[in-house]
Formats: sequence, C-alpha cells, structure tokens
Amino acid sequence: MKEHKHNNKSGAGIVLLQIHNNKICVLALKKEEYYDLPKGGLKPGETYMECMRRECWEESAITDIKVFNNVGTYSLGPIKIYMGTSKQSAHILPNPHTGIYEHSSAVWLPLKYAAFYFEPRLRSAIIWAKINVEDFGSNIINNIAMVDNDKKGVLDYDHINHFNKNINAISKKE
Repeated sequence: MKEHKHNNKSGAGIVLLQIHNNKICVLALKKEEYYDLPKGGLKPGETYMECMRRECWEESAITDIKVFNNVGTYSLGPIKIYMGTSKQSAHILPNPHTGIYEHSSAVWLPLKYAAFYFEPRLRSAIIWAKINVEDFGSNIINNIAMVDNDKKGVLDYDHINHFNKNINAISKKE
C-alpha cells in the first residue's frame, strides 16, 4: 500500500453524521484506497473550530454544521476532531489555493462498520464517534440530521463488499 506522509502541524476536522434510511452514517471523502474525514491545518490566528468549519467547506461544500459540544473533541496527535451533523449534501470541491481535487468522491458510510474503510490513522476517531453515539444515545441521535431516504451517496453492504474486494486485490498486488 502507498505510504502516507503526515506532518505534525496542528489542525482540526470533523466526524460529520447524518441519518440515511434509518442508519446513522458518517461523511467519508474518498482519497486513494481509503476514505478520509474533512480536516486540515490551522491557519495563523485561526481557532480549531474555525479551522474545522473552513476545512469542511473547502473539502465537502458543507457550511451549515451543528457541533455536538457535549462530547468534547478527540485528539489525533496535533489534530482536534469534532463531532457534529448537517442537513447539507456533500460535494467535492477543488482546493481553493491549489485548484487540485484532494478527494474523488463523497459518500455517507453507515457508522456501524465505517471505521475499517477509513485511513488507518483515522479509524480511532470513527470508533470514538460510534462510542459517543452509543453512550449518549438519544441525546445525540435526536440531534443528527435526517435527510431524504433517496440512497444517493450512501454506500450499502453490496458497495462495501465490492470496495473490500478491491482493497484485498490492491493489497495482494503489493
């Protein structure tokens, strides 16, 4: 598998949740062979919250975010991860500074089994979100945005199994 280079720059991101077809789903941005969260580095003078909101907009076109303050944040090294929701659909945008698309697509993965499909260093953040949903129960679930049940952009078990076969095939080649 391709090695990912990471720096120790401070930043922020979000585990963004929506309910699709009665399933709690997490926003997943396709990046190479794994999925990614909306996240990025802090700019000078920017707060973590401002960074998270900017990165979410830059990477997914989502601007209307309700942060679940009652769960706090999760630390992935120097990156602070928030948890929240939005009713907006995600759309991949080119980086406003470079014009390069950092992700190829945006989908909503069922939270129940999403962690495996994320970049390995992000999996603990997905598990943290899943545990918070379980621990806080209706206090969080009742606040997660429910969207139309049109299945657009939601990966079901058939899509996940196909993706899993592709991951296995890539792993065997290397």
